[in-house]
Amino acid sequence: MHKLLLDDVDIGDDNTIKILSSESELDLWLSLGSAGFGYKIDKAPIARAFIDSRSKFYFILNEGEPVGAVLTWAQGHDVGIHQMTITQAGRGRGLAGKALLQLEKQARGSSAKSMSLQASKKGLKIYESLGFVPLGFLSSYL
Repeated sequence: MHKLLLDDVDIGDDNTIKILSSESELDLWLSLGSAGFGYKIDKAPIARAFIDSRSKFYFILNEGEPVGAVLTWAQGHDVGIHQMTITQAGRGRGLAGKALLQLEKQARGSSAKSMSLQASKKGLKIYESLGFVPLGFLSSYL
């Protein structure tokens, strides 16, 4: 899915996301991501991405407590949303939409012109409600 960031919009501040401030926070980020997705995320590629200047890692917060994880990756004028998940304890509170709006605000502040992501069926309605449009569909069968 893709969203062009051409129009000026006023996105207020909230405390839904918090950028990781040190590599020592990666273990909590990995734990939240693994719990949200329901499988263990391998630390090695995540640790490599953490030190790459194109990436930013965030916690998704509920009342100040981390309940989810998201990674963004800047490439040219696009910011990709990767590994976005919220644990069961944080679901159903509108946090995904709030987090995406704050990520959009961050992207706009970095002069990005678009945002991209790969959506699951579960998240499709949230993304569409925030202005993301499908560019195509992928499916695979094992």
